[in-house]
Amino acid sequence: MYSLKTNKLNLLRQPSLDIIFCIFVFFTVGYLLFHGYLYKLAFIVLMASCVYVAFRFPLVTVFLLIILTVLPTIFQMVPEYSDEWMSIGYGIRIQDVVLVSMLGAVILKVIFGVKELSAQNNIKLTLHVILFGLWICFEIIRNISVYGLSAPGEFRYSYLILSVPLYVSFMFPIVQRRKKLLKLLIVSSLFLPIIFIPIIGELKGWRIGPENRFFPASISLGLIYGLLALGLGKKYKIIKISKILYWFIIVFVGVMIIVDSHRSVWLVTVIVGVIIYRIKEINYSKKKNHVLIITFIGLITFMLAQQVLMTDMKTDLIHFIIGRSSDLIKIDESYNNTASWRMVQWKTQMIKYYDSPIIGEGFGGYWGYSGIQGDLGVSPHNMYVQTLVKLGTVGLVIYMIITAKIFVNIKRILTNNEIKNDPDISILIIGFVILVASHVFYIAYSFEYYSLLFIGLAIASLRDKKYLKNE
Repeated sequence: MYSLKTNKLNLLRQPSLDIIFCIFVFFTVGYLLFHGYLYKLAFIVLMASCVYVAFRFPLVTVFLLIILTVLPTIFQMVPEYSDEWMSIGYGIRIQDVVLVSMLGAVILKVIFGVKELSAQNNIKLTLHVILFGLWICFEIIRNISVYGLSAPGEFRYSYLILSVPLYVSFMFPIVQRRKKLLKLLIVSSLFLPIIFIPIIGELKGWRIGPENRFFPASISLGLIYGLLALGLGKKYKIIKISKILYWFIIVFVGVMIIVDSHRSVWLVTVIVGVIIYRIKEINYSKKKNHVLIITFIGLITFMLAQQVLMTDMKTDLIHFIIGRSSDLIKIDESYNNTASWRMVQWKTQMIKYYDSPIIGEGFGGYWGYSGIQGDLGVSPHNMYVQTLVKLGTVGLVIYMIITAKIFVNIKRILTNNEIKNDPDISILIIGFVILVASHVFYIAYSFEYYSLLFIGLAIASLRDKKYLKNE
């Protein structure tokens, strides 16, 4: 009898969400089994379980997203690479399941975490996020009668990824969780790509240059973000790393970024350096010894990159950088380079925007035939053009308002000298720099995971009540 009472008390002590989840699964399984819907049963149980895991285990969920979706692209430049293994079937990919689970977890958080959410800082983004979500729903629903399932299909292909910063901002309200996620992002964006370089070299060959890159642009971008996070984490004592290893990583990443020659990543690197200097995270006037160290590291990086280029491409570093950079201004269609190709794509897709400048064309049509010989339709490789075409002026304006509000809120906090000694402030600085840098990167590409993860982490810090207690 005593044992029975103890079990009842333990059951009553379980979180209400656990009980509701068990009831939902029990009745759903019973109903679908009774009516013979085995496939639907399996799908519903799978999605409910994934949402539950995303709700209860945020760090595990982000880890799965990185392992299943981001890290495999490290091998994208290997000739035998294929992402077909990510397809579950019926046009559904593994990342779609993870992202939908994240979105579902956010909805559960809003429903069941009212008290917790009310204790957090209101950064006045709720209305705009809801408006943006409703606008996306409108752009999907309006085209279902024309394109059917392709309407939500194109949305999940290009904009479902925005679930990532939303999820991270809601599910990491505690400083300790944010620090763990920061360390995970540093390992995945910086250390793991470096570790896999020998494997990639053996699989694709050790040639270098624009036609023989080791990493796609998103992974090279992650190297810069990871290095930024490592440096600031070290400065604010979140990360412990020996100085020798730290400087070695800087040199190694510098050489890789140069020889892999993603010009968009070069531009982001410059932007990151400028912002870090402007917000006085690197103060040359007060730390003259840092100037000597940076100069020394720069010389070593220069000499190593020079040696690698001379050995493989028979060209010196200066001419290589000038040659690659000059293509950025050769945007006339007569030039045969990626910059001119992108300009053609932007012009072609903007015709669709002019046909419907306010609300855009919506989702479902993908990108159709671009009009370029041999090109059956690709995305415009520009987030701003992509958003104008699909969501119209209204969609882009709402998105930019959200971005501007995040920028202003973080900047206001960074000017508060009373919290400069808080270790968690490094997350805000990282997010602030990446928020600006990523939107420069989006001139040539669309949304990618590392930017959104770091930005989401900064928003989670921004929502922490303590940051605005003195405002």
